[in-house]
Amino acid sequence: MLRKNSAKKPSFAFILNNNFMMRIGKIISIESERAKGIILDENDQEIPFAVDEFAPGIKLFDTVSFKIELGENGLRAVGV
Repeated sequence: MLRKNSAKKPSFAFILNNNFMMRIGKIISIESERAKGIILDENDQEIPFAVDEFAPGIKLFDTVSFKIELGENGLRAVGV
């Protein structure tokens, strides 16, 4: 019996917002003293962001949408 490839495909979560593709993830770390945080996207990739760049009222473990930008130290989330 032939079986189709049952390997799981990676799950990508994007929303279309003002003609930009946005990622979705959960805030897993906020370091207000260092003005940094980390978002875990739905591909289990940890993406840093600057605390001063996210919307007021966002807190730890919130699900957020964001764009990806290539910064000095690699990828970072913007427009959180």
